[in-house]
Amino acid sequence: MPRWNYCEPGYYFITLVVEGRRHVFGEVVGDSRIPRGQYGGPRMQYTLFGQKVVNELQRGMMGTQWEGKEEVKCRQVMPDHIHVLYWVKEPLPKHLGHLINGFHAGCRRIMRELADAESAKQTQHEQNMRWHLPDLFSTECLPASPSPVPSPCPVVSSSVSPTKLAPMPKLFEDGYNDGVVIRRGQLDAYFRYIRDSMRRLLLRQEHRI
Repeated sequence: MPRWNYCEPGYYFITLVVEGRRHVFGEVVGDSRIPRGQYGGPRMQYTLFGQKVVNELQRGMMGTQWEGKEEVKCRQVMPDHIHVLYWVKEPLPKHLGHLINGFHAGCRRIMRELADAESAKQTQHEQNMRWHLPDLFSTECLPASPSPVPSPCPVVSSSVSPTKLAPMPKLFEDGYNDGVVIRRGQLDAYFRYIRDSMRRLLLRQEHRI
């Protein structure tokens, strides 16, 4: 918003969009005709990454210069975008964009942790394959005939060459969309928009809109 000080207290409606609109957080499931919160109603079926991002939003900026200065009043993680309604309680040390960057950093940390865990799992699988018992006790490890100098057994190395990790893919598009609450009724409208986002998506899917 032109001439608006984004360090000022207030309510800010933020939308972050995933690069390429990839469904990295999960999928919306349920029936649009059933109210939200009831069995069978609209809900997010999160991926592991999506659930961790939800936790990151709930955790907020604890232990940083932002702690106590902001609060997530309402949020909805959708398959390919995120809506967050921030309440900035007191003047921020830096403008709102730095707060969003902190959330970006948290998401990148989650991506790296999941990638490292997957890499470790693959490495352990490779190591298990190297120590496969039939290979260790195959006939190649036994002398062909009685001899004072048995045939050497093949060496099984316990070392695993490190897996070279690919660069982390870009998660969000550059920038974000923001709305600042400055008019009566605007805050309630943002609350309704966020809470109805799953039902709207199901309606579009059901009617091919």
